[in-house]
Amino acid sequence: MIPFCTVKLGYRNDQAAILNLCFIGTSVLTPVFAGWLADVCLGRNKLVQICLFLHFLGTALLSVAAFPLGDFYVGAHHVINNIPETERKRLFYTALSAICLGTGGVRAIVCPLGAYGLQECGSQKRVSLFNWFYWIMNLNATIVFLGISYIQHSGASALVLLIPFMSTLMALITFHMMRYNLIYQPEKCCSLLTPFGVFVNALKTCCLRRCHPSRGVSSWLDHAKAKLGGRYSELHVEDTKFFFTLLPLFFFQLLYRTCIMQVPSGYYLQTMNSNLNLGGSALPVAAMNVVSILPLLILAPFMDYFSTCLFPSKREGPFLSACILAGNLSAALSVMVAGFFEMHRKHFPAMEQPLSGKALTVSSMPCFHLVLQYILLGVAETLVNPAHYNVLKEELWSLKTQVDDHRSRKGSEHASRCLKLEIRGLETPSPLKGNWRLSKRRK
Repeated sequence: MIPFCTVKLGYRNDQAAILNLCFIGTSVLTPVFAGWLADVCLGRNKLVQICLFLHFLGTALLSVAAFPLGDFYVGAHHVINNIPETERKRLFYTALSAICLGTGGVRAIVCPLGAYGLQECGSQKRVSLFNWFYWIMNLNATIVFLGISYIQHSGASALVLLIPFMSTLMALITFHMMRYNLIYQPEKCCSLLTPFGVFVNALKTCCLRRCHPSRGVSSWLDHAKAKLGGRYSELHVEDTKFFFTLLPLFFFQLLYRTCIMQVPSGYYLQTMNSNLNLGGSALPVAAMNVVSILPLLILAPFMDYFSTCLFPSKREGPFLSACILAGNLSAALSVMVAGFFEMHRKHFPAMEQPLSGKALTVSSMPCFHLVLQYILLGVAETLVNPAHYNVLKEELWSLKTQVDDHRSRKGSEHASRCLKLEIRGLETPSPLKGNWRLSKRRK
């Protein structure tokens, strides 16, 4: 996207990076609203069909906008595909919006094969399943980047016609998946709006009582319970306590993702403005993204084998903290190395380099100097993501134990059983970013 915005649409580097970040951020946030819309209004099967249509429409429009194929024939008529720049921008923005909505809806609903069948299994099997699922997703991303690199290198623009075809194939596969119940149909559960409603109701009740807590109240959120004058059930209030207890972990993860998701755009611009000549041929810019995925493809199987087979007791406690710390240090070191080479790059003499049919003035520093920062970025992703999931699992089980003790003292066995099911659903990780539900199942 960045080379197209800078070379074809005439955007500055910072404008292209901002547009790329807006597209990524919208794709991350869309599953939150798509999941809520599926359970409240449309239903999951219908929403998947709509999102697949939007995905197909977006990829088709993106092919037309980004790759006008010049002269082509439709029957006996010769057509010249010259799209004005204004119309091309409109098509481009419409395509990006449709792709964000389409992919977000599918990611919020479709789950891996047999994922929810592991709810009754041990944590070791669940961790292994989603580690390998994440590994397969990154392998797929590697294949995609290699395909894009081949198109950039060979100039075979006719291959872009495969993009709508692959989109249609994805739709057919998803419809086939629906027949085998891979689109999970949960019972009605608490949406993301409920914790904020509990928060506002408890705050309002406290203010009306002039901040004097009631007797027998362990938390100020208990004022939202119906028996204490609030509007929510005890189960919703307890779920909200869990939600707010996990917020610090989510905030740290959000800070990490905010930093880590801005890095590839800057690295891409840095690579694009370096010397891509490698052995007499131009190296595609997209090929450098493969370098950041290779550490994950190599290290993830060894880490899974180490944590589940050799030393399963090392999957908890200080080992997870060490993984998170090492991953964040690796990300910080990657940015530091990138800054050093950016200053170093400006000392090289300028040269002209063709990119997408235009000659750009770039630095003569070879692009393979940037390999180290891509590797460190991939190592950070490999260490942080699995460790964050395991920390979340441990926190959930700790909360479950506290609630069980509280329930046993009050003698409410039925509510305790419901909360166990609630935590069990929460413990099952979502393979999709933007999982919006507080619970997977409620009985």
